[in-house]
Amino acid sequence: MLEDPENLFPAENVVPLIAESKVDDTTSQALDAVSAELDTQTLAALLKEVIVDKKDAEDVAAGFLSEAGLA
Repeated sequence: MLEDPENLFPAENVVPLIAESKVDDTTSQALDAVSAELDTQTLAALLKEVIVDKKDAEDVAAGFLSEAGLA
């Protein structure tokens, strides 16, 4: 990952896409909980596991949720 010591580039915020008709209190709380734990550095590490290390994306996601206490 490249460094940005002068903060020239904005944060890479993950934005969930979901149909408005599917949003309820449970999904909102789940998305908020994941957002609180998922920063750029963590996302980069997760992507490395999937792309470079060739791990299954579902397994990587499940591991993240478990480690974050969300599963």
